[in-house]
Amino acid sequence: MCLLFEKHLMCEDMIPVYNPTNIISAYQTALKFHQFRLGNQSNLKPNEAHTLFELIELLKANDADTSSYNGYYVGYEIAQIGKEFDLLRFSEKAVINIELKSELNIEKITKQMIQNNYYFSFLGFNVVIYTFVSGDGVYVFDAATKQPVKIDVSNLIDCLDAQIVDYTINPDKLFIPMNYLASPFNNTVAFLRDEYFLTSHQQKIKSEFMANFNSKKQFITCISANAGTGKTLLIYDIAKTIMCMNKKPLIIHSGTLNQGQEILQGNNWAICPIKSVKDDTIDIIISPEIDLVILDESQRTRKEQLDLIIKAANGRAIPVLFSYDTKQFLNINENTNVYAYIEEAHPAIFSSVPILKYKLTDKIRTNKNIASFITNMLIIGESKNRDADYSKVAVEYFEHLADASKYLSSLERNHGWKGITFTASRHTPDQFDKLSWAYGETAHKVIGQEFKKVTLILNSSFRYNERGQLEVNKFSYYSGDGMLYQILTRAVDELKIIVIENWELYLKLIEIKQMNI
Repeated sequence: MCLLFEKHLMCEDMIPVYNPTNIISAYQTALKFHQFRLGNQSNLKPNEAHTLFELIELLKANDADTSSYNGYYVGYEIAQIGKEFDLLRFSEKAVINIELKSELNIEKITKQMIQNNYYFSFLGFNVVIYTFVSGDGVYVFDAATKQPVKIDVSNLIDCLDAQIVDYTINPDKLFIPMNYLASPFNNTVAFLRDEYFLTSHQQKIKSEFMANFNSKKQFITCISANAGTGKTLLIYDIAKTIMCMNKKPLIIHSGTLNQGQEILQGNNWAICPIKSVKDDTIDIIISPEIDLVILDESQRTRKEQLDLIIKAANGRAIPVLFSYDTKQFLNINENTNVYAYIEEAHPAIFSSVPILKYKLTDKIRTNKNIASFITNMLIIGESKNRDADYSKVAVEYFEHLADASKYLSSLERNHGWKGITFTASRHTPDQFDKLSWAYGETAHKVIGQEFKKVTLILNSSFRYNERGQLEVNKFSYYSGDGMLYQILTRAVDELKIIVIENWELYLKLIEIKQMNI
């Protein structure tokens, strides 16, 4: 339920600034919004306002102290995740959460309470979770049984009266989005334990996909998404759901398998690298026992391999799910829009098989401050977010690669940084040879992965042109621009850029960093 929150007037793409408020004021303000037909500004529907009003009247009827109406974050939403809480109230080391429901549905209440308890588990706070149901009463969450228990409203009032609200607590500092984004590759154990939740947008796509899958008819799904939107988590969650139905999904990964995927293989997941897809293996890989084919990072797949997968799956009436990001490429041939390709290269299939097309747009993994810096770094002045904080971006200079390499090795070994470098050609001399040999894993090795802290080295191969665009000034077998974007967008919390032998570039990056200091 999305309720009114007090926020400063702001541009649409800015992060809301929440403040604790009085719930009587919240209700009455929402009432005025609807009276003057401004409901879209209050985020509180009339029936939701009515439920909040009922709770207020119940508290009044039972002589709740005046202070019990104060200090609530109303409709608070975790940044980037989209998870909302109706009412939150903080003291120094405790939080009271009250959810509002217009009708009784124990199954939904239980599910929400379990989810909320999971989100609070990262805070280190004592937590009490309530649900108020219109016309029914108050329920409290029993963490031991994971069930709601109906209680007298006096219990809620006692808890509210006893709480000393701490108005200095900023929930934005408590709810860290990274804690709730279990990567199938980098947080594989948490992923297998179901210690994550999909956003409402991800869940909508999944629900529509599963409805089509359960119809047992042939169909194709194309999911396009930019970096950080959670497409990998979504498609692996779909695969896991299908496995729980005793069905067999096959995941084909357009790259080298990573450690997380190897762990999944050890848990009976069918995952193979794209290099396995050949003329003489396709019928073995996409066998009659397969119930779904998933091709991840499909923009990287060669056209002849795409053709083999499409034809083999269609010939056996096996549904196919393609996920891709045309901005993520490591050479100029790796930016295929699969939906457009099927329409052009396979018109008979395109016209006869239902093709579902989705686009994930909300960035849930990407740190918005780092994303703003990356945007400005690639094209100076491109990011319009003037309130971004670049304090988690560091730019340092070394004159010699050997010194920089030792420094980055120390950071990775002792401080948890992940060094990622550019992939050089294995066949011909390449401008990235020295960087590739000096440190870290290559861009090709970290496809689809994410890391809290990322380091990279930029050398004399990079410069800014007269239009303020960062470009590679020499030819390389793989795309320098594509690899740079791939490396930068692996960073979740912190980014450290080391510049060697390129003082002009270093000064430009410092200038960009100071734009938002």
